[in-house]
Amino acid sequence: MYKKISILLVLVLLLAALTAVVYANSGGGEQINWRIAGPIFNNIEVTSGSTTQNFTMLSLSAKGAPGTAQVQVVGTGIPNPGGITELCPDITPETGLQIKFTDGGFVALFPDQSMLFFVVDESDGAKNALCITFDPTVATTGTFDYVITGGAGKYKGASGNATITLTSWGITSVLSAEVGEVTGTIELP
Repeated sequence: MYKKISILLVLVLLLAALTAVVYANSGGGEQINWRIAGPIFNNIEVTSGSTTQNFTMLSLSAKGAPGTAQVQVVGTGIPNPGGITELCPDITPETGLQIKFTDGGFVALFPDQSMLFFVVDESDGAKNALCITFDPTVATTGTFDYVITGGAGKYKGASGNATITLTSWGITSVLSAEVGEVTGTIELP
């Protein structure tokens, strides 16, 4: 009797292990759940030929799932555009910046040199606004939606999406500090 129960138990455990392996290799989706922190460099002006654009760059440390990473975010945007005041209701050109990202992305670099590549989600309803105050005692927020366009190493061929939600404090008109989170899903081929 005990021998039959033992054999049945071993079979159940083998089936559970096999199911886990199949699911892990089926592209079932790996969750992104990072806590992030780092500086924001605002109003970086770059001229190429006769074209000048303002860039914002975030240099972040990310901890959590799917693992610790260094995250570099860059975006071009329109400073103080109309139409995003509902996202930055207390920010005026005199007190800070409202930046609507129109292009940009980020790269997450993992300790094993694997990478994930993200671009700004430009679909309808995507949230891509950064609110920054020039007063370091006042916290402001930003939300950015991204699409995963690929990767390198263990993330080669990845797809999916992510949202960055952050709280920032303006230190000067060109430097801010921020903390926040990145959530989303990584789909592997």
